[in-house]
Amino acid sequence: KENKEYEGFKILVFHPVALGDILVSSLCGELFQTQYPGCTVDYLIESEPVIPLLKSNPYINKIMVTYEWNDFCNRDTLEYGPITKEYDLIYGLYWWDAKPNMITSFLDDLGLPTDYTRLRVYTTREDASEAAKVWDGCKEFRICLQKDLVSYHKWDGSYEDLKSGLEDFGKVVEVGVKSTPYNVDAEIIRQADITVCSHGSVEHASAAVGTTSVSIPLIYAPESVAVAYYQNKYLPKWRHHVSVKPENWCGDYHCVSNNPDSCPHKLLNYFPKRFPPYVHQKCDYGNIKTSCVREIPIELFMSKIEEKIKEIKDNGLPKNFVA
Repeated sequence: KENKEYEGFKILVFHPVALGDILVSSLCGELFQTQYPGCTVDYLIESEPVIPLLKSNPYINKIMVTYEWNDFCNRDTLEYGPITKEYDLIYGLYWWDAKPNMITSFLDDLGLPTDYTRLRVYTTREDASEAAKVWDGCKEFRICLQKDLVSYHKWDGSYEDLKSGLEDFGKVVEVGVKSTPYNVDAEIIRQADITVCSHGSVEHASAAVGTTSVSIPLIYAPESVAVAYYQNKYLPKWRHHVSVKPENWCGDYHCVSNNPDSCPHKLLNYFPKRFPPYVHQKCDYGNIKTSCVREIPIELFMSKIEEKIKEIKDNGLPKNFVA
């Protein structure tokens, strides 16, 4: 940040929805500094819980909040017209085709290099202090568990059974609960040894703070969204993130399409002619009754978690054991 060649050059990133998506796209603040040294990067968002993590990011200047994000896309909107004139560059982001994955899709839309995808978040000392209270000097293996894994992921099991099984390996702390701010959750995860979650904001936060995760993917190919496919190249193998796949599936998710022409939703004129993956037909593979959306039983999930816990223990002391 010592190079001030582009001082006074202002960039606005408009990214309205989804905590995890906004967190992933925040890498652009760092990368814009390599492209336009000395510039300032502001964010306009709808999701308030992510604000503390953006504010503590040294590469992001200012965060604004709007709940009328659809209006912002219209150049004639009176409320946002003056804002747009303040900036030299404005980028509107939404997750589209995610090829080869969502973070490179964002970077490509921002006109940034797509080869560097090492996501980071920056928490504060206050966040660390609050997180330390949650762990309360725990000397066991520390496990973060996303509260109530949501049903539209590839999950067919009991949350309580999962939690009970994890307690055999150490202390379990639930994250993703509304009573804990997202920035404190991120620091709780940083101080943990492993995160067990479904794909989403908890998984992205785990990747960004450097804590290994074992996650259940969404209905479509995990290669498009899971952190394992953009963060593992920066980690030793024993710290790799794991995205659990169904044992019985077609192998190419042909029930899912990225083609906007076959999408039942109509895109507004100012949107690119792209669309996120969506299920466009019923599963026709083998004898699967509910499709691989529900084909990851708790036994498979637990076995992958156990493998990763053993790998972590075999290759280094848990982080909380290190002075």
